Amino acid sequence: MRASAQQPTSAVGAAGLTVHRLSDGLDAEALAASLLAIAPSQLCDGLAFVPGTHNLGSSLTDQYIACTRAAQASGATSRSVLLAVRSSGGAAALSALAIYYVGDGTQTATAPAWTQQANPAPPSAPEPPAQLPGFWRVGAVASALTGTNPDLTPSDAQVAAKQCIAYVAAAGQNPYDECKNRPIFVSGQEDAVDEATNHDIDAMLTHPAWVLQDYRPAAENPSPRSWYSSSPACQNQPAGNSCDEFPLYSTLQGGNTASPLPSLRSITSTDNSAQGGQYGSFVTKCHLNTAPRSERGIVWAPAPRGSAVATLKICNGH
Repeated sequence: MRASAQQPTSAVGAAGLTVHRLSDGLDAEALAASLLAIAPSQLCDGLAFVPGTHNLGSSLTDQYIACTRAAQASGATSRSVLLAVRSSGGAAALSALAIYYVGDGTQTATAPAWTQQANPAPPSAPEPPAQLPGFWRVGAVASALTGTNPDLTPSDAQVAAKQCIAYVAAAGQNPYDECKNRPIFVSGQEDAVDEATNHDIDAMLTHPAWVLQDYRPAAENPSPRSWYSSSPACQNQPAGNSCDEFPLYSTLQGGNTASPLPSLRSITSTDNSAQGGQYGSFVTKCHLNTAPRSERGIVWAPAPRGSAVATLKICNGH
């Protein structure tokens, strides 16, 4: 039975049957239908880079093993493979397949060229499309965000949900956990931070893992504050520009002790300072500056290029 509205999670009966919210995951059946043109074995090639569990004692993830076993079975289909991956706890794996193989859903899904390499891993992430296919259930995630964050408008929630889902999925993580549980910083395009935001977007295409960051007070960063001053990217800057560091210095991923090193770009000083101010306001609003270190994780999900979206600070109950 397909629910027509978001359902609460509740245990039903002695057998422990659970009804899940629609925002708990993508529609695997609809995703399978989008992947019909791809051989089942080619789906598994795209999972080698995705983190997962290792309960089977192998260096390969349980989800990759479940995929290959299902793909080798007689009569294997994209549906049987995806359901096997999902049953093994593969929410992140399904999300990665969806973002890299299907994209915005306007073209026939194909296996990316990088899946045929010896050690398959995407050389870069896709920029979030203008729209995501219906199997992502973006609307349900947006509804969950407005339920937890009453100050968030439905339209802003829709943007935040789409951007968060796409960026987290491209990093091989589970967007349905991260986007509903971590505070989300949506660096805007309409409040004099667009140069900084577009730097973030470009940097995250190269290093998609930067979607998940951790707040760290600048005073706790062991690297010098001006560590990048001798970098070529920061030399001979035009008047009115300054060097923008992403991820920011006041994150665990910022500074010259981070690996990989942050991306550097010369942008206007006003944009640079404005984004820093917005981030500082986000840190205060979401109580990250008083949270234990284990509870300082955030999602960095920039607003789409050229959009009329101002910076959003979504605390998700923090």
